[in-house]
Amino acid sequence: MEIESRHVFLVQAENRQDAVYQVIHFLQTTDLISYGQLNVDETAVLVGDSDVFWQTLSQGVEKNKAFSRQILEELQKNGVHEVVDLLTIPLGYPSKLLHILTHMLDGFVGIDSFFYNLVEDSHWLGKTLEIVIRETPQQFWLVPVETGEVERSVLPSATMVEKS
Repeated sequence: MEIESRHVFLVQAENRQDAVYQVIHFLQTTDLISYGQLNVDETAVLVGDSDVFWQTLSQGVEKNKAFSRQILEELQKNGVHEVVDLLTIPLGYPSKLLHILTHMLDGFVGIDSFFYNLVEDSHWLGKTLEIVIRETPQQFWLVPVETGEVERSVLPSATMVEKS
């Protein structure tokens, strides 16, 4: 199955070339996911003082939140309404959804990650880092990556998890 994916990474770097290098190096060395192809359009890389940097970053975080909300809604449809319900979550589809959601919350990058913050190893943006970026925007970059087929993934994609 071929899956085309797009991620946007936040990195701290001295320049555009170092920012791109950090992202490619991360994707080539992480054990969490491996793609057959990685493409970065360097003209699409945004520095922190770009007119669309904050809008792009916010959109990425919102896509992660929307995805997480979808997972929560699906968990509710499968009987998880209170935290105590997690103790009796059925194995299979519901438990795999919980697994995916947990990794969105704890920062493991996966197929479903749209925005990924390499500075904080997170799918979100912490308040302290936001202040630092606003104070030194030339040191922070958003690097969009188009990927080819998923070769290996420790975490399943929500679109690949089948209902049992």
